[in-house]
Formats: sequence, structure tokens, C-alpha cells
Amino acid sequence: MDPVRPHPDWPLVVADGLGNRHDRILFAAIVRLLFQNVP
Repeated sequence: MDPVRPHPDWPLVVADGLGNRHDRILFAAIVRLLFQNVP
């Protein structure tokens, strides 16, 4: 996972490993909000 160019779906890939769809959705939403502030 390159921090400069992360895989577009890496949050989903990581969360899928946790096996919890609800956590996956929340985690993906949080990550997207965080990355909105990244130029």
C-alpha cells in the first residue's frame, strides 16, 4: 500500500478482510471524508 498512491479500493479490500459489511461501509466513508482534504 503506497501512501502516495493507494489502491482506489484499499479501504474496501482491508475491511473485507474483517468480514463485517457494516464496518466496511463506515470505514470507507470515513476514509473518503479524510481524503477529501488531501490535495
